[in-house]
Amino acid sequence: METERGAALPGASALEQTPQGDVTLIAAGAGVNLVGRLAGAALAYLFTVVAARLAGADRYGLFVLAVGIGTTAGILAELGLKAGVVHFGAAALGENDRGRLASVLAGGLGAAAVAGVFVWAVVSLLAAPLERAFGQPGLASSIRLLAPAIPFYAVCGVSVGGIRAFKEMRYAVAADELVRRSVQLGLSFLLLAVGLRAFGLEVGYVGGALAGAVVGLCFLHRLFDFRQARPVRPMANLSDLLVFSLPVVGMDVLTYTQDQTETLVVGLLLPAEAVAVYSVALRNAMLGAVIRSAFHLIFAPFVSDLHHRNQFDQLAGLFKVVTKWGFALGLPVMVVMMLFAGPILEVFGRGFSSGAPALVILAAGQLVSVGTGPVGVVITQSGRPRLNMVNTGVFVVLDLVLSLLLIPRYGTTGAALAGAISIAGVSLLRLVEVRVLLHMHPYNVGFLKPAAAGLCSVACWGALRALHVPLLDGAGWVLGVLLVLIVYLAVLLALGLDEEDRTVLRAVGRRLSLVSRRGG
Repeated sequence: METERGAALPGASALEQTPQGDVTLIAAGAGVNLVGRLAGAALAYLFTVVAARLAGADRYGLFVLAVGIGTTAGILAELGLKAGVVHFGAAALGENDRGRLASVLAGGLGAAAVAGVFVWAVVSLLAAPLERAFGQPGLASSIRLLAPAIPFYAVCGVSVGGIRAFKEMRYAVAADELVRRSVQLGLSFLLLAVGLRAFGLEVGYVGGALAGAVVGLCFLHRLFDFRQARPVRPMANLSDLLVFSLPVVGMDVLTYTQDQTETLVVGLLLPAEAVAVYSVALRNAMLGAVIRSAFHLIFAPFVSDLHHRNQFDQLAGLFKVVTKWGFALGLPVMVVMMLFAGPILEVFGRGFSSGAPALVILAAGQLVSVGTGPVGVVITQSGRPRLNMVNTGVFVVLDLVLSLLLIPRYGTTGAALAGAISIAGVSLLRLVEVRVLLHMHPYNVGFLKPAAAGLCSVACWGALRALHVPLLDGAGWVLGVLLVLIVYLAVLLALGLDEEDRTVLRAVGRRLSLVSRRGG
């Protein structure tokens, strides 16, 4: 018996409060999602290295600003429908209502396509005024070249949302991560290698967005044949979808703006080279968030379904499992970024190591976010998207104010301070809100195990540096990274696995084995 949601009896594990089938489904989906997102992150990372080295810091800085503007426009064009399709699609699937599901999917895709074309035209018209506002020559050309990606971005996002409603994460990550990023990397590298520095990055970006949209639609059609289900009350369902989704688009824009506010202010106040340096530091700091989101994305339809059926105790148990695993996987990445910031940034070219202090600060902020779990997902999918929008809006304002105060004085380090305070603050606020509104929290005793392992790995590296081990000097930092990760894993295993941990590992192993056999 429980006195509140998420407050377990002494000695009870999260698994005892959660049906093992739900843990297995989340673990299986997250396993595929994690592999796909890691592959996608690796492709994005490689693209950043290629772009920074072949295009140069000044050209890459302009591209980063154009992508920030174009992505914001793409989020607007998406109308928040990705989250809406997950929410209503999962509910329709749970009730086996194929007519309603057809209305949700068709309405979402159609609305995103129309909005995408409209926003493309508006952004193209605003390119020249934006260039003058930022004072960065060449920005207008980059924006116009990127703008055709906006409708493809919107359609890809909504199709991926539909796929997630089916809880088929292998299709979602293939379209949104692997195909899109592979095409972007390959096309950009080819164009830059033959000397087309003026537009190679932009054309590669548009090509990737187009490929992602096409593949996403093909996968969605494989899961749901629209020809075999007639939409029921299409306008009414579209109206419900938009009522839910439009507040989400505000939250999505604010969330993305929160991640990009410092970059945009750096672009307003500093040269394009500083934009490139800060963007690379931010890219590295976000790797832990990529790992964490593997569990968060597959968790979203479970939140919608369980909350819809008033299964709050099951939701609280899953909340704990997902948070612990997201933290356990994200923590070592953040530790590596903080300990080896300088050498990691040198991989991107000369001058990028100046962003090492920014990377350390940003990684610390992301660590707080990783440690609070999928609180934003819980708030949104439990029917409170407007609250999430308000939360993020408050901290975007804080981020903007801090950026304007700190960047002129401290440069990219000031930008990192603004970003870290913002992301940590909004994460902690959402944690409190979930506790107050839903009477649940994401922690159990098992959460302390990865925290202890992380502290041990940092202490081990500190001791070796104090002893001035010659092998770890210079390029030996790579060995240092391996050592930190090995110590972390060893301590984690020594502390022992909980039953839900074994369930997760077994489910991930079975799912990856199945996917491997299908791929063969």
